[in-house]
Amino acid sequence: MAALCERAGLPTGGLRLLLHHATGGYFAPDAPALVRISSAADAPRLRTAVALTRWLTSHRFPVTEPLDIEHPLTDDRLTATFWVYYPQTAQALPAPRLGALRVGDTTAGWVL
Repeated sequence: MAALCERAGLPTGGLRLLLHHATGGYFAPDAPALVRISSAADAPRLRTAVALTRWLTSHRFPVTEPLDIEHPLTDDRLTATFWVYYPQTAQALPAPRLGALRVGDTTAGWVL
């Protein structure tokens, strides 16, 4: 994983596991970035995910932004994607708030 971060030009000092479900999520504090690690077999799906997320971002849709670097990157076992890290608050938002996305009257056209 560190080699994939280095290929992306990210500092690897202090990488810390934040979550591990179907993929691993690592915080790179010196970037700051979130590095998502998946199997190498997931590379085609992740290329689509990064491209779609870039498109959503370009339309000012409120999504986690991919870093402005070429990715995903793959080696013989892993695929890494790289995302903007957003510091978390101690207070989690309630699920209804997270799920209440609708078209609205904001400048971007989206309201949470």
